[in-house]
Amino acid sequence: VQEYVHKLQEAHKEQEYIISIFSEEKQHHGKEVEALKKRLK
Repeated sequence: VQEYVHKLQEAHKEQEYIISIFSEEKQHHGKEVEALKKRLK
């Protein structure tokens, strides 16, 4: 059982890592979009 719980925790950390990378990408993309909008005005 201990081994199973450990694997679940590892998978959860990996998922959080992927989510954090994804949200950083989205924020970065948002900034680029804002910059483009300012240039177009």
